[in-house]
Amino acid sequence: MFEGCPSIGQGGDPDLNLLKNRVDSPESANSVSVEDNLRIKATASRRHRATWTAQELQSIRRYEGTPIQVEGYLTGVKQERGESPNCGRTEASQVDYHLNLVARPDDDKSKSVVVEMTPRIRKDHDEAEWTIRGLREIATAKTRVRVTGWLMFDQVHEGSEGNSRGTLWEIHPITAFETVQP
Repeated sequence: MFEGCPSIGQGGDPDLNLLKNRVDSPESANSVSVEDNLRIKATASRRHRATWTAQELQSIRRYEGTPIQVEGYLTGVKQERGESPNCGRTEASQVDYHLNLVARPDDDKSKSVVVEMTPRIRKDHDEAEWTIRGLREIATAKTRVRVTGWLMFDQVHEGSEGNSRGTLWEIHPITAFETVQP
């Protein structure tokens, strides 16, 4: 329970909400590139996970939950609004930060992997890099970053690949975030 909001959130897909709300940190992580993340293939529908076929579940389970670490550049920083994992809350301290991570500083969102900072994990970080303002400064400066977290398939965004993101695979939640010196 996070400030009165259960791990399954409120509304939406409770199985997906549980994955988005995990708070454990990996002991180690596989280092992969943005491009590697963009190449992961999976077949699943936008429906709630409880209704997925065995084939859809198998397609996702092969990768989901893998601890990964990726380096790149932020090309988008957005403070989300009320979402089901966070019980629809809209206060800044209760919403996710949606970040687009790209391989090269001038790539656009269509080539990005979405990585998300959740309020359940963000509450334990006082660093400027864990604030919207700090993240926007990092994005504007085109500073290289390293994110660590859990690979997760977000079927809710089906149809957005090639536009606001390059894949439905996300690093969600981020458990570690740092700038990388050249």
